Amino acid sequence: MTWPELQQEVEPLEITFPPSTAEIVYQLWSKVYAPGRLYLGGTWYDVELRQRGDGAREHPKHSWKTRHPTGGETHLGAPGAGSWAARTRNYLAEYLDGGYLSDPFAYGLMRGAGVRSPRWRFVTLDVNGEHQGVYVEVQEPDDKHFLRDQGFHADSTTYRCGLRDCEMKLSPPASYQGQWEKETNEAAPWDDLWTFLRELNRTPEHEFPAWLETRFDVPRLVRMYAVAILISWSGIDDSGSYLVHDAATGKWSFVPWDLNNARLVYWRGLSPTGTPNWHDAIPTYTLYDPATLGVAADKSERYGVTAHPPFVVLFQRLWDAPALRARVLDEVEEMLDGAFSPAEAYPRVEALHALIAQPLQRDPWVRQDLAAASVRFLQEYVRRRAEFLRAEIPRERRRGEGGLVVNAVGPGFVELYNREDAPRDLGGLTLTSNLRDRLQTPLPAGTVVPARGKVTLPFTPGADGGEVGVFDAGTQLPLDVTFYAPLGGKTYARVPDGAESWGWR
Repeated sequence: MTWPELQQEVEPLEITFPPSTAEIVYQLWSKVYAPGRLYLGGTWYDVELRQRGDGAREHPKHSWKTRHPTGGETHLGAPGAGSWAARTRNYLAEYLDGGYLSDPFAYGLMRGAGVRSPRWRFVTLDVNGEHQGVYVEVQEPDDKHFLRDQGFHADSTTYRCGLRDCEMKLSPPASYQGQWEKETNEAAPWDDLWTFLRELNRTPEHEFPAWLETRFDVPRLVRMYAVAILISWSGIDDSGSYLVHDAATGKWSFVPWDLNNARLVYWRGLSPTGTPNWHDAIPTYTLYDPATLGVAADKSERYGVTAHPPFVVLFQRLWDAPALRARVLDEVEEMLDGAFSPAEAYPRVEALHALIAQPLQRDPWVRQDLAAASVRFLQEYVRRRAEFLRAEIPRERRRGEGGLVVNAVGPGFVELYNREDAPRDLGGLTLTSNLRDRLQTPLPAGTVVPARGKVTLPFTPGADGGEVGVFDAGTQLPLDVTFYAPLGGKTYARVPDGAESWGWR
């Protein structure tokens, strides 16, 4: 992969609106559009506008969204400023990012990897005559302009993950989560999404890689997840990312959004000498990612509920398929030797900062001490993350070797197999038929699985297929998980016992 070409200049934009619009758009959680004007590409346009973002609305520097009042019309910015034709435009304040570099770096890496992901550019923005500083404009993914620009068929269908729920699960959203949203072809049935999600959650292990190849743009998915690992994308459940069902190929694509929820962000609360967090687990937002336990604790406190640790089923299944996991790790290593290497990433970071060095001096909201340290911070993240990944990749390549595993699921039972040379007591472990309830059933202490042997336990399989997992009750991390199709009276098992291959007995 190669880094995409950068814009040549930073375009100054303006939005204005009357007091009647201000009364609407400055209501904290309002998503109602109201009349205003946009100065773009040297021309004033009548537009509809509103604030955008969730938590960003509580910041003193506001993020904005504008759109042309007529559905088929588009605006285009100044030449050389990195603009694109669009009806709807997103201006991200990036108030919490100390140097405004994280989104441009992350989206650039996605696009350089060939992932169908939003375009971006730096702009400055004045609001009703008051200069608000540097913004990052990010392309709107939920309309047909995006589909055409990204090479999808114009009649493709776009869905957006529900609020705080990009898990792609079959169970209903939790009380603090929202439903999927349909962004294009809204009047058409939703059957394609429900079918995809059911198959994603119920295709048995041995059929999953072939199923994914027929249903998904796998090469781009692999590269997207590789980039997610590089940037430590840590807010995927809250991201509001998109699934696009291409009308031409029949395949699905994952379009990432909200990449500034990542560990490479230079958070505003850090000091000018602060160091980045570079050691998040490689399989981000899977059951193997311990950081999601903290996500659940935070949501429980914030929303007054008992939240479950979130994970993305698509990512979990990708990581549990040895050949697919190897492809992701191969891509990560290739990027570590290329675009994410100091030789290529450091100049990219410096070039991003150079684009906004002058506009930053007039920015009323940025912390100037953090902006001055932002290049050092992001370059340090790149170096430390690369060192961490190179050390951890060999361990991830061996994931699935050894240990206690689910060996079979059958009518009324589950079978566990001990791959080790020593007996294993089941004390301190749990068994679950719901991977969002990791501690569902404590396993009996004193029940011992012999070395290279197995034990059978009572278990009620789902009539429509399901999932089963064995977890460590202390760490709440899995020893093994399995997805299975409807059994139809048969037993789904590892063949032979303890192997990575599966089949029907």
